[in-house]
Amino acid sequence: MDNDGDRDIFVACGHLQDNVERFDDTTSYLTRNILLMNTGDAKFVNVSDRSGDGMDVKLSSRVERMLEMIDQTVVGYEPVFDVRLVVFPEFAHAAPVYPTVQELLDSLAVPIPNEHTQRYQEKAKQLNIYIQTGTFLESDARWPGHVFNTTCLIGPDGICSKYRKVHPWIPWEVHTSPHDLAGYDEPIFPVADTE
Repeated sequence: MDNDGDRDIFVACGHLQDNVERFDDTTSYLTRNILLMNTGDAKFVNVSDRSGDGMDVKLSSRVERMLEMIDQTVVGYEPVFDVRLVVFPEFAHAAPVYPTVQELLDSLAVPIPNEHTQRYQEKAKQLNIYIQTGTFLESDARWPGHVFNTTCLIGPDGICSKYRKVHPWIPWEVHTSPHDLAGYDEPIFPVADTE
């Protein structure tokens, strides 16, 4: 890390299963990595907090991996049949590992559409398929102070529909259900005409 000749330690953290928190509360899917600097006297100092954004798990890396899986699936099945729909699980982008709405808004929530949904649209257009994204933790300027657990159906022409989870698992999920918001005027259970 600091090129002083002493070996430092980088620990890549996080569980491989995106839903691990559901059955094991001692670990997490989305966990900050750790960097330990060797002080040269057989001791290490945790310097993770002053090592910049590179220590954080990036949403873009999750999207990149899912785009790779889409390619592998569509190409892999070409000899057998055409894949028209690829579906990802809830929390595929990030698990809600923070206990408060404000922490989710500060750390994980993104507006929709965003650069990630744009990448899915480009892939859907390239392969002429539809993609049901894993859920995003969504922020919406129209509903400040609320986080939605949202999945999008994305096709070659863009976002076909957006579903915000109606029945969050309380107390673990602190997301807002659209049915609890006065004045919510979007379809609760959207239906999209794809073909």
